[in-house]
Parts: sequence; structure tokens; C-alpha cells
Amino acid sequence: MPTFLVSSPPLMYSLPKFHFSPAHWRISRMALVACLIVAGVYLGGSAALYRVSEHEALQQRAREALAGTRRNVQFDAHIERSLFPRPTIILHNVVLSEADGKAPALRAQEVKIGIGWSSLISEPTIEKLVLNDVNALLVRNNQGRWNIADLWQTRNQRPAVFNRVQINRGSLIVRDAEQGEFAFSQINLALSRQNATTISYQLEAHAHSPYWENLQLTATGDTISSPNSQQFPKLAVKFNGKENGYTFSGSLKTNTAWQEQDFIAENSKLEIASHRHNSTFNISITKLASRYGDTKLTGINAVFTAPSHPNHPTGTLAAAQAQWQDNELRSNEINLDLNTRNSQQDNLDINAKSELVWRNASGAQFNKLKFISTQTTPQGTPRFASEMEGSLNFANLANWHIQLQGLFDKQPANIALSRNENHITGSLKIAKLNTKNYATLIQNNPNTRDISQIFPAAPLTYQINTDINTLETPRAQIDNIHASINANADSIIIAPLTADLYSGHTDGSLIIQNRTPIAYQFHQKAEGVQIHPLLQDLFQQSRISGKGTTEFALTAQGSSPDEILASLNGSVKLDINDGEWSGISPNRIRNLLVGIGNSTPEAEAAAMPFSHFVFEAKVQNGISNHTAQATLTQPAATMTSSGKLNLANNEISEDIQFKGNADSQPLPIRVSGKMDNPSVSLNFQQITSGSTTAEEKQKAISNALKQQWQWFIAQPNTQPENDNPALAASQPASAKTAPTKVAPKPVRKPATPAITATEQPENRNEAKHEPRIVLPKAKPAAKPIRQPEKAKASDKATRQPEKAQPKASEKTTTKPTRQPEKAKTNSKPNGKQAEKAPAKKK
Repeated sequence: MPTFLVSSPPLMYSLPKFHFSPAHWRISRMALVACLIVAGVYLGGSAALYRVSEHEALQQRAREALAGTRRNVQFDAHIERSLFPRPTIILHNVVLSEADGKAPALRAQEVKIGIGWSSLISEPTIEKLVLNDVNALLVRNNQGRWNIADLWQTRNQRPAVFNRVQINRGSLIVRDAEQGEFAFSQINLALSRQNATTISYQLEAHAHSPYWENLQLTATGDTISSPNSQQFPKLAVKFNGKENGYTFSGSLKTNTAWQEQDFIAENSKLEIASHRHNSTFNISITKLASRYGDTKLTGINAVFTAPSHPNHPTGTLAAAQAQWQDNELRSNEINLDLNTRNSQQDNLDINAKSELVWRNASGAQFNKLKFISTQTTPQGTPRFASEMEGSLNFANLANWHIQLQGLFDKQPANIALSRNENHITGSLKIAKLNTKNYATLIQNNPNTRDISQIFPAAPLTYQINTDINTLETPRAQIDNIHASINANADSIIIAPLTADLYSGHTDGSLIIQNRTPIAYQFHQKAEGVQIHPLLQDLFQQSRISGKGTTEFALTAQGSSPDEILASLNGSVKLDINDGEWSGISPNRIRNLLVGIGNSTPEAEAAAMPFSHFVFEAKVQNGISNHTAQATLTQPAATMTSSGKLNLANNEISEDIQFKGNADSQPLPIRVSGKMDNPSVSLNFQQITSGSTTAEEKQKAISNALKQQWQWFIAQPNTQPENDNPALAASQPASAKTAPTKVAPKPVRKPATPAITATEQPENRNEAKHEPRIVLPKAKPAAKPIRQPEKAKASDKATRQPEKAQPKASEKTTTKPTRQPEKAKTNSKPNGKQAEKAPAKKK
């Protein structure tokens, strides 16, 4: 079998052939060398970085950085390292202690320290320092020393230089022994070195305080460092936030510098704008210089405006200089102006000038205080016009004292008030006060309508002595008022309460209790006072005048005058001399006796004078059950009465008796209805008391009327007036021409009309008080009016009574008693018969 030999090509013919040029070999060698160098550098750098970032090495450098202080730095033993993009050392849970070496002053969850490459082979230099999630605490003690003062004083001993510093998500608490605590969160700070002395900064933070809901701060600028100073030229801080639901914004611009122990701020200007009434607040300080805690300010000016507020308030504050030294702020003079402007409401102008001394322990003292104020109504009426001098010590809202003397409403006044925690004490002295200008202020103020607003809020109490020489009110003038006021949340006690009013003197007390409804207790005794205005002001009505003594012991409750009157309880006593009683006049009694029912203007106008009047009342639920006794002078009689008075409804029901002498029969009168227009009638029920039949009742009425008329007509100034047509018809013609001093003539003939007069009530309300007795009716008043004219025309008719005048006195005692009997027998008595009787007798 034949064999075949196959030859394969050589292996060298199946592989590619590379031919390196000398240049390629050089590049390859260089790349290899570079890789070896990089690997060597990395390995060497890592080794060097590890060497400089060992835990003990870092602790040592931290102790060197804190040289001169007793502080120390602690961090975890686990340290992260990164060689690229720059050598970086990462520390965890870094804690910087306070100066005592124990309490923490700063905590950072992570600190990144970026160092220069040269730091691997030489002295380390920090290129970038980053602190993440930092919590720091700044404390200022009572001596004004900060807890970082040691770091500031030894700053030149630390050779470390930072080119860039970043703080991310930081928080800071500033705790001041005098000003309280302030908190800042979400702090982001970036520092970048521009040159050897200048560092630019950018700051963002959120500030927290009870005075606002949120506040965001941003600040940018440059700081210039030198061995002995740190300057912040053109420092600009902007902020915005929200308080009580209103947003606000503003800025602070200043030039500041620290030079050793000196801090200087020049041309500082703070501007704040709020959406609350579109208000603005601007304050500028020309210069602020501080050394070792002592500060001096010059050129202080502040302006406040609120154009959207209904009253458009504006205010200014100015002080040439102020100084803070040894925990004391002092200014030789501060000037405050405050005013409001509203065409529809009152305008207020206030100016205050004073020395100012403020101490941390005692607060503010305003010495040589000059206070000027004026409130002007839209009509131009001034109120609260004061010009006073004094002092004000103000520690806080719960501790203060004010002393002022000068003019209040152009009258001398003295004010001394103090508050010690929950107690306010002091005195008010005013020469003269006119309440006319303040009436509208009280009426238009909704708070004054609710009397519960006058009680102080618990646990506050008042104890104030008030003296007013003259108090002018729309109704009366009150002099020499002295009141000691003790008030708390439950009650207001005014005791003693003394004053000269209504031409007399009063002494007593007033208690107001904070209940629902408000309760009152009033005890007062007045001597030598005018009764009419006193009763008018207390009970809104009065029909008694004169001067005398009053005693009130009353309680009531309610929120309105009507409610107070309806709930009135207690007692009232009046003892009056030489006055007048306008409840019933002599003219009205005359009209009742002659049978004229309707009241006349003359009857309404006249009053009944008395020499002595005594009134006593027991009041229950606004209804007065009272009795009264009086000694009348015209007519000369005694008066007794008893009845009820509804103060709330102004209704009266009273029985009155008049008695001429001990032997005369009383004249009973019934008064009822509204006080402003009561009905007055004879009390026929009392007159006919004991009578059973109609004839007996009519006879009793006839006898009573005759007797009362004889008594009444004998009194001076009680004779019937001829100009009254109705009354003239009831009298004989002779009575018209007879002299008023001769008693027989007016007595002879009026007896007949008094008996024959119809029993008519004075008004509709009187009918229910009278018995149903039909008396002889008189003819209409028109006919009797003409008959006296005929009698006057006849000379005989006029002369005959004159000739019979001497005998008339002898027969006056018999004729008035017989004539009514004749009138009874005649079914139609009239005025003609009454006139013919004297002619027949003659």
C-alpha cells in the first residue's frame, strides 16, 4: 500500500510578526515606568497618608492645635482615608470639649480633612475642612464671658491654616444668661480664602424663637484677618420669616471689626417690613463700640409705621448716645413720639422724654420723665390732655412703679401706682374731672358694655385710693370724692365711699360681685342733700323735693338698668325738711272736691309744700312697699300714705289721707297708674266704709265732701279760681265778687256743687277705684258759664250779697248743711237753683 507524505508549513508562517521600532520601545518603557511610579506613589502615598493619619498622630496634632487651652478632641479609632482626588482623612464622632475638658461643646458625626500632596512628605497643610451634622453650643455667663473666649485668645498659637471650610447640616444653640436662649438649625457655612488675609463667606441658617414661627437667614461678604483683628466690611444679612401668621422680611447692614478686646460696628442699619398692617421698622446706629463687655452707642434713631392699621400709628425713638457699662445701660435723654391718625376715630399724640438707666437686676428706670399726651375726637374735643413729670421704674410687667404729677385735662393731678407681682397698689388724686368728654368713649367701647371686663384677671388684685375734688357729670357735680378701691377677680369693694353731692354729704360703700348676672350691694347715708336730683339719678324718677337725710341699703343684680331695678331689694329711708311734694297738688284736691274729673294744667303745675316729710320703704324684687308721713303747710294738714311702687314698670298704687286737725275727718285719696301721669281720685271705698245701703253710702259721701270742702276752702291760697269755667259754674255769683279773705262767701255756695257733682274719675284708670253710686248729676258746664255773666250784669244781683255780707257769717254754718238736702229732693238740680237760694233767703 503506498504511503503518502504530506508536509505541513512551518509554524513560523502561521503567527504574525511584530516589529518594534525604537520609538515604540521607548514609549512602552515610559508607560511601564509611569505605571510603576503611580503604583509606587499610590503605595507610598497610602503609606504616607496612613502614617500622618494614625489615630495617635491625629490626637497629637489636635492637642497641638488646642495648645493654651484645657480642651481636648475625641474621635473614633476607625479612620477612613482617601488618596484621590486629594489626600483626605475622614473622622467619625468627633467631640470638642469645653474649657473644663469634660462637657462637650461641639459634636460632628463626620469630619473630612483634605490635605495637600506635599503633606505626605512634609509638614501637613489642610486644604479643605468639611464638618457634617454638627451640633454646637455657645454660652455667655453673667460676667459677659463666652465659652469660646479661650479659643479666641489663643488663635495665634495655632499654625493650622484652612483654605476652605464647609459646615453642612449644622445646628447651634446660643445660651445667654441675660437674654435667654436662641437656636439655629440647618446651618450651611462656606469659607473660601481669597488671599493671605481675605476670606469670603456664605451662610444660610434657620433661627428659632418663641417670638416667631420661622426665620431664615442668609449672609454673604468678606472677612479680613490680621494678627490683631478680624474685620467684616460691608456685612449684609438678609432674613425672612413668619410671626403670628404674618410674613416679614428685612436686612441688616453694617461694618464690623474685632480688634483684640474691642468690637466696633459702624453705620449699622436694620430694616424690617411685615405684612401685619404693612408695618415697617427701621433703626440706625451711627457707631457701636464695645470693650470687655462695655458698650457705647451714638446716634440712635428708630422709626415705626403701620399704614394699613385703622389708626395709622407712627412712632419715633431717638437718643444722642447710650452706654452699657458694668451691666448697666444709661442714656442722658431718650425721646419717644407716638401718634395715630384716623378721620373717623380719636387721634392720639404722646411725647415722652426721660433719662434712662437699665440694670439687669432692677430693670429700667426713667428719671426726669416728662410725659405729654392728647387724645382728640373727630369733632376736635380733647381728652386725656396731660402734661406731667415724674419717674417710672420698670423691672418687668409684674414689677413696676410710676410717680407722676402735673396737669390732667388742665387740672392738677397726682398719680402713684406700683405693682409687685400680682398686687397693684397706689393712689390717684385729681383736682377736677369732667366726664362729659369721656361719655362717648365709654359708650362706643364694646368692652365697657360688659361690666365683667372691669374685674382684674386672677390672681391680680387692686388696692387704690382715689381722691377727686370735683367730678362733673351730665347730671350733677360731686365734690370731695374719696374712695378706697379693693378689687380682685371675684369682687370690687369700694369702702369707704364718701363725697359731697346734691349740696350735702354722703358716706357708705359699694360692692360689685363678679357673678352671672353681676350682683351689687349699696349702702349709703347722706345728710343735708337735695332729695329730688338724688332720687332721680338713683331710680330715674322723683316727685319729692327738699333737703334732708337719706339711708339706702340695697342689693340688686343684672346687666342693664331695667334688670337692676327689677331685682332691687333692701330698704330706703328719707327724712326731709322744707320741701314740696308734687304727687298731689292743692289744685288737684280742689278739683276732686268740686267734682272736676279731668286734670288741668294748673292742677298739674302746682306742688304741695311741707315742713317735714318722712318716708320708709322695703323693696323686694323691684317693688317698694312704703309708708310716709308729712306735715303740710299749704294746706295746713298732716298727710299719711301707704302703697306700692313698681320701680321697673314705673307704676304706683297708693292710698293717701289728709287731715286738717285732730277733730276733722280724713280726706282719703287713691293714686294709681304710671308715675309720669298717675290717676288721682277720692277713695270712695274708704269714705263709705261701714255703710251698707246706697242711701247710707251717698249720705256718707255727701257729709265727707261737705266737711272736707269747708276745711280745704278755709286754707289760704286754696279758694277756687274764677277763670276756670267748670269751677265757676259750681259757685254762686256772689262768690265771684266777694273778697278772697272773707270766708263765708266761698263757703256758702260751693257746698251744693260739691254734693251734686257727678262722681267722675279723673281719668280712665280711676273708675275701678270708685263705688257704683249714682249721685245727682250736674248740668253741662256750658249753661253755668252764662249764668254768672247775667248775675254780673245785674246791679241788684251784685249789690245784694254785699249788703248781706255782715249776716252771711252767721248763716254760713247752717245753709251749707240744709242746701244739700234740698238738692236731694229735686231730681234735676242745676246751677240756677244754686244762684236763686241767696235771693230767697234775703
